[in-house]
Amino acid sequence: MSEESSPDHAPNPSRSGLPPEAGPQQHARLTSVLSAHHLLVSLGLYTAMPVLALVLGRSTSGRSAGPPARRWARCAAAHCFCCCTATVRGTSTGWPSAAARRSRSRRSSSLSWRFPEDRLPSDIPSRPLNPRGRIGPMPIDPLLLRARGLWEELARVPVAFAPAGGVTVVVSQDSGLCPAGWVGAVALGGSSIVTVPDRSAAVLVRDALAGLSPEHVVNDTLVRDVLPVARTLGPAALSYVAPEGFRPVEAGVLPVEHLPAGHPELRRLEMAAGDEDAGEAALNDITPPVFVVREHGEVVAAAGYLRWPRRTAHIGVLTAPAVRGRGLARVTGSAAVAHALAAGLLPQWRARPPASRRVAAALGFAELGSQLSIEIDRSVRAGMPGPTG
Repeated sequence: MSEESSPDHAPNPSRSGLPPEAGPQQHARLTSVLSAHHLLVSLGLYTAMPVLALVLGRSTSGRSAGPPARRWARCAAAHCFCCCTATVRGTSTGWPSAAARRSRSRRSSSLSWRFPEDRLPSDIPSRPLNPRGRIGPMPIDPLLLRARGLWEELARVPVAFAPAGGVTVVVSQDSGLCPAGWVGAVALGGSSIVTVPDRSAAVLVRDALAGLSPEHVVNDTLVRDVLPVARTLGPAALSYVAPEGFRPVEAGVLPVEHLPAGHPELRRLEMAAGDEDAGEAALNDITPPVFVVREHGEVVAAAGYLRWPRRTAHIGVLTAPAVRGRGLARVTGSAAVAHALAAGLLPQWRARPPASRRVAAALGFAELGSQLSIEIDRSVRAGMPGPTG
């Protein structure tokens, strides 16, 4: 029992706020008021004690909280509000001011309790603040949203990238993520979608990929460890750029010209580059115009884009082997990207070779994910049970 409420002790005039000449009745009235106040505060803290212990006695990771949080919980059990205020807010003034109470009320609605920087327990993991200054998930990059929307549409069945990560497997016989009859996987921003040709393949792929993270389902080596793979295409990095991030490259001494798609000179460039590189660039499918650079009258570098769904410009670049390493891919690629951005399109750069990925990075593209196409071994597929129901 405190000194103010004990019947054996008169209230201390210097602490009660009463003048020294106050009479016994005034002191008795003050004693009753203080006793009632202590009772109400004690009852309130006793009622809130389990909640305080739950919120402050454990960190967000499930481990025991640090000393300040434990002291708060012990203070709640002992009905000592002044000690709690001194521990957490770093002050010993007792009841907080009106401004502090309003601030605490606003924060308590989200249960995001904060300690002063110099009193933050070392074993409570830090959590990032979003741009609004609140603890919580960061907003998704608009560039990532547009990229995800493209591949969700290319799956050609209702599917979405999980906002909090994860791998989603769906059956799509007409998937645009891979060749017909293959398994297609795309990872973007910590989430993945996977399309399979039929339900029997879905069972096999779901079970096999269950132990892989979203980023690992587009890793050729790791996928081969869990699936009977006959062939793969990729993985290919998926990069995108917004107008504000684009870094154009000047043409220099070799001017950039325009050619229509299917021009015979483009075919000669494809033959010089080889079937693999020519197939990746797909100059024959490019939406005109094609941006080219000549040397000694011959086309030695070309770039353009193919219109994809969701107002996407799929960039294709091809350079003759004899002139690679001189920056010509950056010159022609820059012209194609500038043309796509001027048309309000989203440039997409899909590349497997490291050299092509470096060109994309030099132009300001950001790698947001990867794509992998997988052909399941037909001998294993033949032994799998067919779809039921």
